[in-house]
Amino acid sequence: MNRSVAIFSFLIAGTAAAEAKDPAANTALQSSLRSAYPWTNADGRTGEIIEPGIILVVRKEGITTNPADAPFHAQNNYKDGLVKRSALNLFAQDQNTAGRLVTGDRVFVTKTEVKETSVVLNLLSVETIHGIRVKASVAFQFPKGVLANASFDQVAPLIDELLVDDRPPPPAQQPTQQPATIEIGAAIDQVISAMGEPPMVADINRKLIFFYPEIKVIFLDGKVIDVK
Repeated sequence: MNRSVAIFSFLIAGTAAAEAKDPAANTALQSSLRSAYPWTNADGRTGEIIEPGIILVVRKEGITTNPADAPFHAQNNYKDGLVKRSALNLFAQDQNTAGRLVTGDRVFVTKTEVKETSVVLNLLSVETIHGIRVKASVAFQFPKGVLANASFDQVAPLIDELLVDDRPPPPAQQPTQQPATIEIGAAIDQVISAMGEPPMVADINRKLIFFYPEIKVIFLDGKVIDVK
């Protein structure tokens, strides 16, 4: 095994062990993140998408990346509105192939994880960059103790600062139109104003009848006498 890879693996394992004191401490948040950000299943060697999940749009500069076929994700931290490279990038990132995501780039989420002081999203670019997909990991930093009992609604605003859902918002629900009320004694012009011109009209035995799709309105001497 490459010495840098071995060292990085050791550091990652140590960091994970330090943060994951109680892996089941907030399974509710883990589950909520998984539901809110459906994971993309991709080939680890080529970055080829096997099953797509949610797509997020990058809102701020600074996320460093590795090629999709690199051994590790480029490590990034997000705190106080800024993206910063993690110190682990000394081992995780090949400076010859490193890159950066820019505002407007689209990314898949391939994993979400809750640690003691961070919520981590692993990302994979939707579009290729210089002919290849790239990947990165972003750790959203929280004060110690916050995530033990945090809900998704408490965590999501910080993630939204950097990564926003690409799906269009659902169309606004149109208010249900209440059927017009026709009162006994209403005049013909009042009925037409409320219901529109009737599709069919009949004049039977001095009674004028307006036929609408769901009701019929009966007039006598220009006034409503019945609605059926």
